[in-house]
Amino acid sequence: PMTELVTEPTDITPPDHSDLTAAIDHYLDLLMDGAGDLFLESDIIAQNPDAFDALVSLGTDALPYLTDIGDKMPAMHSGMYDALCIRAALARMASYHIDQSLYDMTVLSPDGSICAVAKVGTFLSGDWGGTILTQYDRMVFTDTATGDVLWEYPCEELYMIRLRNQQWSPDGRYFALTFGSESHGADSMVFDVSEKTARAFPDIREIVARAGLGEELPSHYDISAKTWREDGRLDGEVFFDYGMTTVGEGSFVFDPAAGEISDFVCDVYRREDRGE
Repeated sequence: PMTELVTEPTDITPPDHSDLTAAIDHYLDLLMDGAGDLFLESDIIAQNPDAFDALVSLGTDALPYLTDIGDKMPAMHSGMYDALCIRAALARMASYHIDQSLYDMTVLSPDGSICAVAKVGTFLSGDWGGTILTQYDRMVFTDTATGDVLWEYPCEELYMIRLRNQQWSPDGRYFALTFGSESHGADSMVFDVSEKTARAFPDIREIVARAGLGEELPSHYDISAKTWREDGRLDGEVFFDYGMTTVGEGSFVFDPAAGEISDFVCDVYRREDRGE
């Protein structure tokens, strides 16, 4: 049976509020004390929201020390997140609540009127081999003149890590980016800010079928957004492999209005045939 985690009421007042580093350490200690077997920042914060609110209330003066703690985040973990990882992630999340621009990915449209923002979901996502990564859970598009949110798109299920190739179409209607895991695969999305719709690039199933390889999926793939054309279409590239055997490399043109690709070309070969 599940055991409910019960925490006793704690005094969140630091011993000396005039000592900023002591106050930060005090609040982080309170959060860590309530963590138990939890490791996601949101779950830990939910155990002691008052301590987290007090930490954030220290404001921008706390950022240098919080950033120093956050920078101690290891690049890798050995099977599970240890106290150093979790404390660093909590420090980063506090910094993020004080100033979100520190960790959000932002890209201005060509005329500067709209800002595309990838919002942080967690600092404790990961990839194969124990790499610790930031994962983004929302795309937000804002009016730069007023700050109003024009459109928000939830991305919790997209596994948005390792963002790259972030780019607006020349007319500022579409925004594209590539994301994904090095160990498994990378996908691309195109966001239509005018119509408030999002379209994925063709998934790997369609790619391998077009390449004449049936239904067997590769062990690794990368479907990348590359360069916008003046007509509003987007050049894409694909790479996939079946371990040490078959490899495919190709290109195509993606029409975001129709959600379709054209001009698909793919070179499929066996590694042994090329001496790899």
